Amino acid sequence: MDDIRKINYSNRLKRRANFSVFLQFITKHWLKIFILAIVIFIIFFPEISGSVVGQWFNKLVTAFIKNLTF
Repeated sequence: MDDIRKINYSNRLKRRANFSVFLQFITKHWLKIFILAIVIFIIFFPEISGSVVGQWFNKLVTAFIKNLTF
């Protein structure tokens, strides 16, 4: 009969290795993932994203005009 502890330990090591590879992928490509998430958000929710960008731009221009001195 095989020792189950060895099998469980090897499975645990494989899971750790897979998780480590996943974390390395995330840390290498975090900027691409972030940009892709923003683009997907804009494509699937154009009304919400347009409203958010419009509010941000409105606040930016308003602050710029208030602090403008001649």
